[in-house]
Amino acid sequence: MTKKSNSEKAFKYALVTAGLFIVFMVVKALVGAEKIDIEKYGYISAFIMFMVVLFSIIGFTYNMKGLKEPKSMKKIVSLVLNTIFMVLFLTTTIANIIDLIKYSKLY
Repeated sequence: MTKKSNSEKAFKYALVTAGLFIVFMVVKALVGAEKIDIEKYGYISAFIMFMVVLFSIIGFTYNMKGLKEPKSMKKIVSLVLNTIFMVLFLTTTIANIIDLIKYSKLY
């Protein structure tokens, strides 16, 4: 059995993360069309986004471990996708922290 490279592992995590993000968008559209209850949406979206964050961190870690591997399309695609999801996660986290700081100053 051949050992998978870090770039190949990162690519698989990038695809799973992108797929989960698409599922999140579909669920969001369904709640907007009132096909899914808003309470269920909260739980479903929280779980999906947790998985997106988790898999993007794992994928990004594999990307960093595979930086010295030969260049390939999978390596480039996974690096771009995992980086995009990491940046989205970080900016959302920072925005929430800023909102919490602003809110705490009001009261």
